[in-house]
Amino acid sequence: MIAPSAPFKTLTATLALALATGCGGVDLDDQQLASSEDGVLSRMFGNIASFFQSKADEDIDIVPDEPWQAPEPGADPAVDELFDMMGLEEVEPSGDMSLDGSLVGLYQHFPDDDDPDDAYDEVCFFAKSPDQLPSKEALFWAEMFGVRSDNGEVSDIDGKPIEQECVGCEEGNVGGGETRVIFYVNGIKTTADSHCDTLATIANRTGAVTIGVFNESEGMVKDIWQTAWDRFTVQVENTLAAFGKEKTIEIHNNKAANLLTNLVVQRVRAGKHVEIFAHSQGGAVTALALNRALRALSNEGLYPVMKDGKEYPEAIHVTTFASAASQWPNGLWPDGPIYQHFVHVRDATPNALGVGAWGGYLTIGKKRAGGDAQMVFFDGDPPEDPTEEEPSFAILDEEEADVGILDLESQRYHSMDDVYLQVYKQLNGAWNY
Repeated sequence: MIAPSAPFKTLTATLALALATGCGGVDLDDQQLASSEDGVLSRMFGNIASFFQSKADEDIDIVPDEPWQAPEPGADPAVDELFDMMGLEEVEPSGDMSLDGSLVGLYQHFPDDDDPDDAYDEVCFFAKSPDQLPSKEALFWAEMFGVRSDNGEVSDIDGKPIEQECVGCEEGNVGGGETRVIFYVNGIKTTADSHCDTLATIANRTGAVTIGVFNESEGMVKDIWQTAWDRFTVQVENTLAAFGKEKTIEIHNNKAANLLTNLVVQRVRAGKHVEIFAHSQGGAVTALALNRALRALSNEGLYPVMKDGKEYPEAIHVTTFASAASQWPNGLWPDGPIYQHFVHVRDATPNALGVGAWGGYLTIGKKRAGGDAQMVFFDGDPPEDPTEEEPSFAILDEEEADVGILDLESQRYHSMDDVYLQVYKQLNGAWNY
C-alpha cells in the first residue's frame, strides 16, 4: 500500500494528538501517548478510508468514445433544429432556468435572400446537457457557433489568420492550420450577459473561436463555498489515486467541472489541441477538471499526449487570470501541460488562494504552479474609464513577486475585462487589428 502524502499525515497526526490529549484531562506519559496516538490515527484513518472507499464507487461519467460523422460543410440549421441535433436543452437564459455547466456560443443565422420571412438572427446561447457529457456532435456545433472576432477572421494555433475556415472538413482549413479554439471558464458573481461579453473580448484579443463553459453564480457566499470544495476535492481525489483508487469519483458535483472534464477528454481523443482560459473561481474549476481528465486519459492510454512518437505537452495549454487554484497537475512528465498564470500582485484571490506572491512566489507559489509554469506578475491601477484611457501595467520579475497580506484587495484588481485581459493585450497585442 502506498503511504499517505506528507500533508495528509501531518493533518491526521495533528488531529489525533488533539484528540489524544484533550479528552477528559487524561495524563499520558510518552509511551502511553505514542500508543494512544497510533490507536487514534489508525481509527481515524480507517474511518476516512472507509468514507472515501464508498465514494470511490460514485463515478463521474466520462463520455463514451462513439463514432460520429460530421455534416456536410455549409449546413446552417435553424436554432431549434440545432439544439435537437446537439441533444441539449435550455437554449437561452430565461426566468429561474439553471444554466450551470452550459456550453456558450453565438448563434448567427444569415437570412436566405429568396425567403423574405427568413431574417438575420444573432443570440448568445447557453446549451446545457443534463449529464454534462458533450457528444462529438455537440462539440462540432459548439465550435461551429463559437464566438469569433468582430471582423469575422479566425486564427490557427500558430496565431496566423486562416484564409477559409471549415469546421469538420476532412481536408482542414484553407490557408491555415488547425483552428485555435479557447474554452473560457468564468469566476464568481458572473452573469450570463457579462460572460458573453467576455467571450467576445477574448475572441477579439486572440483571434480564437471562443466557447464558454458557464459556471453559474449562486451569490458570493455559495460561490466561495463551492471554490473551497473544488480545491478540497482535488486533494482528496489525488490522495485516493495514490492509494490505487484510480476511478474518477464524485464527492463534489460541480457541473462546470464535469463538463470541462469531458471537453478535455473528447478533444484529446480527437487529436485536437486543448486551450483553456480561466478566471478566478474558474481556475479552481479548471484544476479540478484537469486532474480528473488526465487520470481518465491516462487510463485510456492517451496521456501523456504523443505527437510524431514524442511526448507533446503543448497539446494542453491553460492560461489563468487571478486564479483561485493552487493544485495544478504537473502531468505524467515534468513540464506539461503548459501553464501561464497572470497575477496582479495586489489581487487577494490569486495571492491568497492560488499561485501568487503572498509570502514570496519563489518560496510558496512556485511549488503550486504546475511544472515549469510561466508566471506573469504585474502591478498598477486600472484606469477609471478603460474606454477612454489605455491602461499600462508594470510587469514584474518572479523575484519581485512578494506581497504582504495587508497589501491585498479583494475587488479593485480582480476584473477579467478591465485588468487581466488588458494585461494580456499589453503583452500580446491586439490580434490582427
